[in-house]
Amino acid sequence: MYIYAIECSIPEHGLRLLCSFIDANDIAWVGDDPYIKSGEKETVPNVDNSVDRPFKTRRVFRSGKKNCYSIDVGKGERVLLRAHFYYGTYTDETFDLQFEDIYWAIVKNSSANPFYYEVIYLTKFDAISVC
Repeated sequence: MYIYAIECSIPEHGLRLLCSFIDANDIAWVGDDPYIKSGEKETVPNVDNSVDRPFKTRRVFRSGKKNCYSIDVGKGERVLLRAHFYYGTYTDETFDLQFEDIYWAIVKNSSANPFYYEVIYLTKFDAISVC
């Protein structure tokens, strides 16, 4: 089983799986550059110091087109997808969350606190897309 903990917008190191940090649960986090080509990297403004590191940066998609992360996995693997969100003072945006063109949830960022969605999925291909 592979664990991908992908942090939005950390600096690119040139190596696909170079760990950027290890969290309190011993999970190694990597940057998202190898998995997506669109969006802009930003630091979340006015972040409370109690917020965990992965929530201090974000990738913003300004165009109205579909933006997807592509992640290599084994065909027929069971995958836990957990998408975390934190917007700081940036609110009132709503968008669809999908994987493999399957509707997952409507994300409405009206919360000032971090939140997440998760699903367990049996893969049909050697890669999954999370949009």
